[in-house]
Amino acid sequence: MPIIPLAKRHIVILESKSGKIDIEPKKLFGKLFKPLRQLFPGAQFTYVLFAEADYLFDKKYRSYRMLGKIPKQIFKELAKHKIPTLFFNFTETESNFRGMCDHLILTSKALSKDAVNVKGYVEIDKEEIVIFSETSKSPYLKLLKDPVLGTYRVVD
Repeated sequence: MPIIPLAKRHIVILESKSGKIDIEPKKLFGKLFKPLRQLFPGAQFTYVLFAEADYLFDKKYRSYRMLGKIPKQIFKELAKHKIPTLFFNFTETESNFRGMCDHLILTSKALSKDAVNVKGYVEIDKEEIVIFSETSKSPYLKLLKDPVLGTYRVVD
């Protein structure tokens, strides 16, 4: 079995709450991530929280999917330690989760400069090249052609 260098290890912490989010944001790093960083020095961490929409989003602006008080505090506290956070409610389908998973893995590989193989299709026209994975309707990568130079740049 090959040894994975610690600098390339990425650990995703998944947490699910079926009711109230009873996490203390100010203690989350010290109780969870500090011990994990001792066990896995050099590893990158991402925190993913699944919860009901009523507990994730601000009730006043629910249609805009703005984070509620506790999720916002979790985001801010973990950002101080450079730990990205993702929040999902339980309305996503299994195929949505598979698509998100594929996208996260491909993006992680691309950011760490590993080789990336995308199964899907490519749309090419005079102005742009768009690459789609087979599990998503959203583009994996979009390149826009510069009309003067003829070169392509990545579109955010």
